[in-house]
Amino acid sequence: MRGGKGSGYDGRHRVPFLVHWPKGGIAGGRDDDTLTTHIDVLPTPVDL
Repeated sequence: MRGGKGSGYDGRHRVPFLVHWPKGGIAGGRDDDTLTTHIDVLPTPVDL
């Protein structure tokens, strides 16, 4: 892994994370650039 994070040889994977609530939930039409890690996936929806 040359250069580490943020270099031309970026060492991380960037994967979009999409969530759908069929009846209401969070209002759509917005982008959020907040960084998360895999440990945030379950606690975040539970807190909502």
